[in-house]
Amino acid sequence: MNWRHASQYTLSYTYFVRLRRLRVDVFMLLFITASGLSCNFSKYPLMSTVYEDRIETLCDYLPLDYPVSVITNLKMDNWCLELWSLYFMKKELDRMVTIAGKKLRPVIENITKNELFLFQHCNFTESPACQTYQHINVSEFLQMLSRQMKSLEPKILNDFSNCSMILCLPDSAGTGGAPSQETSNTSFGKIRFLTS
Repeated sequence: MNWRHASQYTLSYTYFVRLRRLRVDVFMLLFITASGLSCNFSKYPLMSTVYEDRIETLCDYLPLDYPVSVITNLKMDNWCLELWSLYFMKKELDRMVTIAGKKLRPVIENITKNELFLFQHCNFTESPACQTYQHINVSEFLQMLSRQMKSLEPKILNDFSNCSMILCLPDSAGTGGAPSQETSNTSFGKIRFLTS
């Protein structure tokens, strides 16, 4: 009788171990699947006729010389650069929402919650080097926003899961620090900096 109890205990313990391993395997499978689907926008095409109108509407609400920040030391990645750029531009737009009045706020959110909402499908991680910013006029910022979206539009239906880690150049190797002239070439293209 003791032998039978021992066998039942052994079988129960073996079943428990196998069940625990199965739960771990299922969790890992779900994690890998979710990671693989991250930054996949096959159901969210960009339409220039729509986002350009929304950006133009936002321009009508803002002073053309309003200063905003853009990151300047993104790594020049042929596949991920537009997505990374738009990620940081969305962060700046989100900041603007927090200080905007009740009439301006929905105009900004019309962009962040429509064209740029796709970033909620990406588990972005910023590299520690992504700390270098410059101020530019909001008019140029919105032009850049339109250009980056237009550049991303033809390839938006592809998989961007390899872009989840945002890579930036070290400050000494990028465009960090105060610019030595009025204009500078950055990963966003040629922009005019505000002078202090």
